[in-house]
Amino acid sequence: MIKWLEVLRQQVAEHGQPKVSRMLGVSTACISQVVNEKYPGDMARIEKLVEGAFLQKCVNCPVLGELPLHECMQHQARKGVSSNPLYMQLYKACRSGCPHSSLSERLKRPVTIAFDATRSVKAYDYESAVRRLTRQADGANSFATAQHLNELLISELEVLGIKYNRLIKGIEKKENKND
Repeated sequence: MIKWLEVLRQQVAEHGQPKVSRMLGVSTACISQVVNEKYPGDMARIEKLVEGAFLQKCVNCPVLGELPLHECMQHQARKGVSSNPLYMQLYKACRSGCPHSSLSERLKRPVTIAFDATRSVKAYDYESAVRRLTRQADGANSFATAQHLNELLISELEVLGIKYNRLIKGIEKKENKND
């Protein structure tokens, strides 16, 4: 038997189909069909989702660095361009030759993402960010407010982490040139 399928069955037995389906970003019907080996869809996609979520398989994302394979696939599946700067970078990276992208060739198009480490960096205005995040969270319906706010905070921290890491890399490159 296939290892990833065994792991999926074990996770379903331990946590139930609804929780596993949420973790993988697929329907409970899909999980049921895969577990019973009757899924007519793309089994390779499901295999990658399971490997990333439960077998700790990671990829090196050009935007986020090391990240679980299933999260990579979820970023690739995101529809349209967002006003969130992190999601915009991911959207562009997934469609411009990322080696981990499994998007069809028609969805890929050349997009350049450039970062100039020599440019001046504005100070992070945390008060402005808090006001923006609060406005965005207030725009969500009351049922999903806590979850939405959590997602907003996580994406803000991801953006800060990316900016910080790029700044460090720029400083390291500059130091290496001076040596």
